[in-house]
Amino acid sequence: MDNDILKNNLEFITDEENETYAEIKNMLLQPCKMIQKVSLSVNSYQEVVDLWINYKNNNTEIQDYLIKSAFIFHKNQFNHILLYHSNNLDSTLLMCKVGEKYKNITIDNDVMKNIDYFTNFRPNFIATYY
Repeated sequence: MDNDILKNNLEFITDEENETYAEIKNMLLQPCKMIQKVSLSVNSYQEVVDLWINYKNNNTEIQDYLIKSAFIFHKNQFNHILLYHSNNLDSTLLMCKVGEKYKNITIDNDVMKNIDYFTNFRPNFIATYY
């Protein structure tokens, strides 16, 4: 299992031969299945990954209902992406599950910086793709 955040966006974009990344790209091209504002705000996406690992491996109790529900969803058996955006960061975290692999990828928010909703209201949110 890969739990480290992928720092190189170019690897994600150009690795066409990797079936895992191809599946992730295909899911992202589908309409979002759910989007929800959340209260969780972090200074680094590593905080979210660490929280996920502790929840998954140690059954750590999560008090926030929406975050707990997102992590329950993330443990499901089917392929999906759990997208998380923290309002004070210039990137977005993709927590992906493809087969038995978990991949965590950060992507830059170049497009979101130009959308009024995100610049004016600065929400933290989660979204799902599958």
